[in-house]
Order: sequence, then structure tokens, then C-alpha cells
Amino acid sequence: MVAHPACAVDSVDHTIRNVAAKHGALVLRDASIALATSTYHCEYLLVDQYGVLVIHTELWPGASIKGSARSAEWTARLGRTSRRRFPNPLAENGRRIE
Repeated sequence: MVAHPACAVDSVDHTIRNVAAKHGALVLRDASIALATSTYHCEYLLVDQYGVLVIHTELWPGASIKGSARSAEWTARLGRTSRRRFPNPLAENGRRIE
């Protein structure tokens, strides 16, 4: 059984807010950060005395995600035959903070 997308989004939001509350972090949702050459949209920013945590979420029900920190691309397997390659999100975030 696959969860309805709206329910899954609510569940992610609830989990992030619970974790943030336990650690005394401020949650900012749908924030935009202006960089020198572009603007970066963040689904969630968690801010506490140690720094800022950026959380980007994507809903891929039933997907199996494979990739490593050093891979240029990761692969999402959706079902038996459908696959989607996408840029390594760790590398993308690294470029954004440099």
C-alpha cells in the first residue's frame, strides 16, 4: 500500500518539527536564500546554536535510491524496470555552500 502524497508530506513535516523541537531548533519552511549569482529555495531550514541544517525533500513512493558520496549521479529505481538518474544531492549541496 502506498501512502497518499499529501499524507507523506504531512508525515515528513511532522517528523522534522518533532526532531527540531526536541533539540531546541527553529524551523523555517519554504525559505529562499539569495546567493551572489542565484536564489536557492529550501524546503526546511533548521537553525540552532550549532548552525543551520538545510533539508531538501522529494517524494518518490516505493523508490529505492542508490548512490555514494563520491558518485556523480544517483539512481532511483521505481518498480521493476523504471529508473531515473539524478545528480548527487550531496555534491549539489556542496557546490551551494562553497
